[in-house]
Amino acid sequence: MDDTKPSGGMTGEDAYAIVLHRKSRKKLPHFEADEELSLVPYLDVMMNLVIFMLVTIATLMPLGILNIFPPQIREAEAADDSTKQDESINFTVAISADQGYILASTKGPMPPIVKKPDGNWDFDGLTRKAAEIKKDNPKEVTVSIVADRQVRYEVLIRSMDALRTVEGKELFPDVKLGKAE
Repeated sequence: MDDTKPSGGMTGEDAYAIVLHRKSRKKLPHFEADEELSLVPYLDVMMNLVIFMLVTIATLMPLGILNIFPPQIREAEAADDSTKQDESINFTVAISADQGYILASTKGPMPPIVKKPDGNWDFDGLTRKAAEIKKDNPKEVTVSIVADRQVRYEVLIRSMDALRTVEGKELFPDVKLGKAE
């Protein structure tokens, strides 16, 4: 018996609907539920992408690296004045939440710059002292800053700005950051 022909006693539309229904059932593919999707190719692609991203990030985007160079040790040279002026003084500013600014160099410790009586930081005093040090050491361009954990980030940034320039003149443009222990 042919499934495409309608049986007797039905209208033409009903018979045609049954024929279409039978044809559509035949065209549906039969899916097997026994097979599972293979994840191995997907995992291979993902592993290659992860390795590619890690290598790219490691080489192109170094994050969190501060250029901190320890003082260089130079061999003893002749003791004439021109050599002494060319040497770095290793100017260091320690920012203490309690004591204010503590200044030091290879020439020895300097008087600290204490906080103002109202508890604010003396950025102008730091700039004046940096200008004096620059006047005595005109070739020096580097200053190292270390700060306590209690020192706010804004204080650190404003201190760096106070040490870099004064009235358009460069003081110590190369600022190195260190960590106070």
